[in-house]
Amino acid sequence: MSKKIYSALLILLISLPAITLSQEKEEIKYRPYFLIEDQVRPSMYFEYMEALKANIQFMADHSFKYPIYTFTDDEYNIYFSIPMGHNIAFVDSINKGFNMVYEQDKEGWDKMFKMYDNTYSRNKSFIIYWSKALSYSPEGMEQSDDNNYIEYMELFAIPGKMDDLKSIMKEWVELYKKNNIQTPFETYVGYLGTDLKIMILSRFKDQQDAAMQNAKIDKILEGSDELMNLYKKTLKVVEKVDNKIMRHLSKYSYTPE
Repeated sequence: MSKKIYSALLILLISLPAITLSQEKEEIKYRPYFLIEDQVRPSMYFEYMEALKANIQFMADHSFKYPIYTFTDDEYNIYFSIPMGHNIAFVDSINKGFNMVYEQDKEGWDKMFKMYDNTYSRNKSFIIYWSKALSYSPEGMEQSDDNNYIEYMELFAIPGKMDDLKSIMKEWVELYKKNNIQTPFETYVGYLGTDLKIMILSRFKDQQDAAMQNAKIDKILEGSDELMNLYKKTLKVVEKVDNKIMRHLSKYSYTPE
């Protein structure tokens, strides 16, 4: 979690449009997240993880106000996800939360962040939002906290085709509903400080569970013309596709007491 977070937060805050993501009183349609991404140097991976362990403990010891969910992918990137309030300007509250921790122990803060020196090559911060309409969850199913193995797909929209891609994602949701697929997926949209892209996450217990669930989907949709037509339609508006395996690092995450 880079020390540069302050400047990144300020830049995002200055550039924020005056917008509140809409929601109904009874149902949340969108949920924004502030993300920090560190590209860790493989040669310094274990040093980075030691710094991260100290970082999370420091936040716990100084009662940081907001939860931090930590993830890694198979390219040695580390992601920190902080849920936001529905007003995008909530990023200012996160900034104040970090400042409160810093003011309690400036010397300890600087010593802790010194541990990160030369352990990562890039850091960036951005905002995404989860969309209920673009996500799929079988009726009555609840996500398990044990599902820490994540298949992650990024669909980068061709310029000018982002709205089309969102509409097509709704068709994927309907396809899964129609066929009573029992594997949910979460869909996030790049909002600020990142590319025009859709991010799709499917969570599983482990690699074996992922293979089993995907095999069930393949069997249900095998030979489906609707599936193939929708697949072709999706690729027509996509410039690039990235697939990764991610894992939720529960031991390196933080939940306020």
